[in-house]
Order: sequence, then C-alpha cells, then structure tokens
Amino acid sequence: MKRDELYARARQSLPGGVCASTRLNTALGHPLYVERAEGSQLFDVDGNAYLDMSCGHGAALLGHGHPAVRAALHEAADLGVCCASDTIHHVELAEQICALIASAERVRFTNSGSEATLHAIRLCRAATGRDRIVRFTGHFHGYHEHTFIGGHVPADQLDHPSAYR
Repeated sequence: MKRDELYARARQSLPGGVCASTRLNTALGHPLYVERAEGSQLFDVDGNAYLDMSCGHGAALLGHGHPAVRAALHEAADLGVCCASDTIHHVELAEQICALIASAERVRFTNSGSEATLHAIRLCRAATGRDRIVRFTGHFHGYHEHTFIGGHVPADQLDHPSAYR
C-alpha cells in the first residue's frame, strides 16, 4: 500500500510521522494520506474514498472544489493581491460581519483558529480580571498552552461509533 510506504518515509522526517499531532489517526493506526478531494469526498493515495466529515476543519463547508469557491479563488489569484497587506476586501468583509452580528462592533482577522482563541482568552482575561477559562474536553481549541492540555479522548473510549471504523 502506498499509505504504508508514505508513513514509513514520514516517520523519518516528521515527528510521529505527521505534520500535526492531531493528524495521527489512532483509530486507523496511521495518518490518512489524501491524494485529492472532490465535493464531500476525500480520496486517499490507495484509491479509497472517504466522506469528509471535518469539511477541512470548516474551510470546505461547501465541499471540495465547489465551482463558486474555485471562481472566487481564481479571481483573487488573477488580482495578484499580497495577503500581507490590507485590501478593500478586508474592509468589506469586516463591514459585512459587523452588519450581520449585532454585538460585533469591530472584528479582528487572525491567521489561524489557534491565534483567534489565544487572543480571545487574553481579551477576556484583561476585560474581566479573571484567570480561569472553560473549555470542553475532547474538543480542539488551538495549539497553545491555554487550551491544548488534556483535550483528547481516544476513539476507543468514545460513547458513540467512530467515523473511522
């Protein structure tokens, strides 16, 4: 299987054989090496099809390769806009978010969910003067010291069927 060969190679150059600790699927016993994705499906390097229940962790809510998303990506790429600088698109998106969410006076864009939760925790602590936070065990809240300790429940200890079996 191509997967086994890739995993052997990956263990030589990546800690645990994966780019992120959450990608080692303990239910499967190996990472899922995706070769391509289409619609709601992922296809691994051995030709197996999987239903993408994580939707790219939210980035593929419309499915992989959705025509409207592809068109928007092509349009943005054709503009050649560097993401390191602000654009009219940042302003327009912020205005739309503030218009849709009554309590959103202003928004801050971040590079990742980890960065977003880190800033949210810091803001809440500064505003309230409190130190403790609440988080849900078994859920991912980012890769930083405030949220990443003890958050994983092994698949064989879950009280519902695993999507990977």
